[in-house]
Amino acid sequence: MNYCSACGNKLPSEAGQVHHRTCDGCGVTHFDKPTIQTSCIATHGSKVLWIKRATEPRKGCWALPSGFLEPGETPTVAAARELHEETGASVDPNSLQLFLIGALPAMNQIYLVYRAPLQHPVFGPTAEATDVRLLDYHEVNFDQYAYPDVVEGIHLFYRDHARGDYGVYMGDYDQGAHTLRRIDLTNAS
Repeated sequence: MNYCSACGNKLPSEAGQVHHRTCDGCGVTHFDKPTIQTSCIATHGSKVLWIKRATEPRKGCWALPSGFLEPGETPTVAAARELHEETGASVDPNSLQLFLIGALPAMNQIYLVYRAPLQHPVFGPTAEATDVRLLDYHEVNFDQYAYPDVVEGIHLFYRDHARGDYGVYMGDYDQGAHTLRRIDLTNAS
């Protein structure tokens, strides 16, 4: 952001590690806040619903349906909405279970991944996906995965899904270094 959205004045340069700038004209402070991205791992039996991206970034690569939280949305509603927009498939936002909380510092994003069974296995290509498929773990071509930095979470999901015992994971995806760990919710208060 180079100009104040309140008055139009040019904002002062950002100094050092400060992630906010105050307009010299009107005094409004603008914060460089992380964006929140949600994803829905939708399942049918042993399979997970995947999309082949029709848009940049990484057009033509495979990914899980995901997108950004819109103003006024809860993360679960955003995850269900993104799934529907990208695949035509539906999940009940109230049935979504948290699977992963990740930080992507290089992209200034927080990544929330939910899981839920499909209400009905009805889906198809959309403006955002040239192909939509239910895939077992052995059918996924991880070499064509759009976001290799976060692939570890998908491996964990397929493992947990096969066992029927789901963890909740959190960690950082920082330039190839993954620090995902399972959260112990039994001692949470």
